[in-house]
Amino acid sequence: MIVLLLAAGMAGAPLDASMAQARREYGACLSRFMKTQETKKLDAAAYKAAALTACTAQSDAFRQAWIAFDVSMKTKPSEAAEDAASQIQEYLDNSTENYEQSFVPAPAPHG
Repeated sequence: MIVLLLAAGMAGAPLDASMAQARREYGACLSRFMKTQETKKLDAAAYKAAALTACTAQSDAFRQAWIAFDVSMKTKPSEAAEDAASQIQEYLDNSTENYEQSFVPAPAPHG
């Protein structure tokens, strides 16, 4: 029983590591993209559309790694795909919010 658990843990470790790497690369791509767009002051929809295009390869790699990991954990492929899409959308939404906040002037101090 212990050997089976260790084998299962070792089999899942590379998928988990590849998912974590793909997640980092997607987040880094969005961060780099955001920095290149800060002076443009796009509206949220335009920024989001541009970010989708700019980080397609990283998004696809993250999606594939997420699905592979979820399926290895006995999640149905359709549910794994939904989970991956949700994660990617959350990253994109956070990037969009951070982008919008990057050019909002700070409130004046009260005093």
